[in-house]
Amino acid sequence: MRQCSCCKKNKPDKDFYKGNPYHCKKCNISYVNRSRIKRDYGLSPTEYAALFVKGNNRCEICGDEFNNSAKHKLSIDHCHATGEIRGILCGNCNRAIGMVADNPTLLRRAAEYLTDAERIIKAKAFDEAWQELYG
Repeated sequence: MRQCSCCKKNKPDKDFYKGNPYHCKKCNISYVNRSRIKRDYGLSPTEYAALFVKGNNRCEICGDEFNNSAKHKLSIDHCHATGEIRGILCGNCNRAIGMVADNPTLLRRAAEYLTDAERIIKAKAFDEAWQELYG
């Protein structure tokens, strides 16, 4: 048993990484995440928490609530050209805008394509139903 220097709880040895005898695994992960967010995005814990408040703990595109599943793993969305942080997205939405290189014109074209395809599918279904009834 050891005491974690962060949370001050006594925990079994298996709850500590071999390379870090001072922080338990849970506290170590939290520390690493805070350090990475500070290093990569320049955000303090308070600023990071403010992003959740801004987005109401939901992805700012699809509106899904964040949880620990892979689909809903959060991503800090930022402009790759300026580094400016835009908000927090779920992993799927972050990958989707990344696939179109953060280009709003391409996203609008993709939305139009999907809308047109849906209209065509509905028209074909209507034509098939018409032929079946009155053919």
